[in-house]
Amino acid sequence: MKLLLENWRKYLTEGEAGHFPWLKDLRDLGSGPGLGDRLRDRLQAGDDRFKILGAGAFRTVWTPRGDDEHVIKVAHDLDDYKLQMNKDDFETSKRYPLIFPKAYAHSDDFSWIVMENTPPITWPSQMQRVLDKSFPKEQEALLKVADELQFNPVDPFHVMKMIMASFRADRPINEVASAAVSAARASLLQQVLPPVAGPAYQELSKAMHEFEIDKYEINRGNIGHDEDHNFKIIDSSVFSSDPEKGARE
Repeated sequence: MKLLLENWRKYLTEGEAGHFPWLKDLRDLGSGPGLGDRLRDRLQAGDDRFKILGAGAFRTVWTPRGDDEHVIKVAHDLDDYKLQMNKDDFETSKRYPLIFPKAYAHSDDFSWIVMENTPPITWPSQMQRVLDKSFPKEQEALLKVADELQFNPVDPFHVMKMIMASFRADRPINEVASAAVSAARASLLQQVLPPVAGPAYQELSKAMHEFEIDKYEINRGNIGHDEDHNFKIIDSSVFSSDPEKGARE
């Protein structure tokens, strides 16, 4: 399906378009069936405008060469399930800009979207910088009751688990990786964190409840940070509360 010029006007201001000169190259490729193949063909033919970052079961992620700050997520084919993943990423970015990577543009059929490149958090030092930036008060409050909560306060990933543990009280494990979490611990978390909740915590809590985000998604493999080390969720699965719609992974 041909990309409409109005689509670019809608999602990109004139100033933003000036920062993305490679958008014309992407637009020229069109959208719809075979876009991923067309990108691969260019790469194999020596075209150096785009490079592949990785591929999953449903999408391939590309980046423009010379621009490591943005990625292009391309659906493998045009079934509703895969296109919805791109649409979810774009819409959650707009609704929850503090905790999801920025979204800049998409094709008319959502076969591709352009988003902020968000590095995953893999090292404790990265996690610590994110905690300091996005959850400073929450971290401080948790460290004061570390003995009562019985977690490792020097491990920033453990601190993040405690933050996640406070969001939902209606699940058996209450968003914590250990099945041994007690009702007393869950109660203490609810007493300690909400009173000091900052903007990122509040937005994350809303998103967790609205989309029923799976507790296993918010972990070392699927959280990241922007260039200022703000907390970001990378490709979180979005689950519909409507049983007629089912789940999207």
